[in-house]
Amino acid sequence: MWYTMFCFVAGPENPWLVSIYGKHAPHPFGSVVGEEIFQSGIVPGDTDFRIYRDYGGLPGKIFSVV
Repeated sequence: MWYTMFCFVAGPENPWLVSIYGKHAPHPFGSVVGEEIFQSGIVPGDTDFRIYRDYGGLPGKIFSVV
């Protein structure tokens, strides 16, 4: 079975996270389109990471298995 981890939210203020992901993931894959769609509200939803981001100020990325 083939699958990949798709990074669709990383945040514009955390480019260092994207750099680390690109250097260490075997097959890094992501798109700014995913983040734009997610943040625009076109696709309703939320993740458990929101609590860490909003209340803890922690940087992070959101992935989906494709």
